[in-house]
Amino acid sequence: NKLIRRFDVTDASVHDSNVFEQILDADNSRADVWVDSAYRSKEKEESLSELGYRSQVHRKGQRGTPLSDRSKKAIRSIGIIRARTDIGLMNIVYNMRRFCFLQRMRAP
Repeated sequence: NKLIRRFDVTDASVHDSNVFEQILDADNSRADVWVDSAYRSKEKEESLSELGYRSQVHRKGQRGTPLSDRSKKAIRSIGIIRARTDIGLMNIVYNMRRFCFLQRMRAP
């Protein structure tokens, strides 16, 4: 159904990869894992694959190929409370839109 069931937001003192295993949900109906670019490593990619997940790790800027202005704006937030709120609200809106789509698909 592609609904977001679990997410976590950490402050800057906690590296994102430290909560990697906590966000994986064995009961999830999809194998796709959408996470921040901090999870991009050979070890994490192999770990996801071994557990039967498909990596959808976000991209990050490279030397000579920076993120677009749109990408920079999408990830900018100051303060953990604001970040949790921003991400939580984005997830709620996404789930609401996805739910409406699923309802339309069910309608005769």
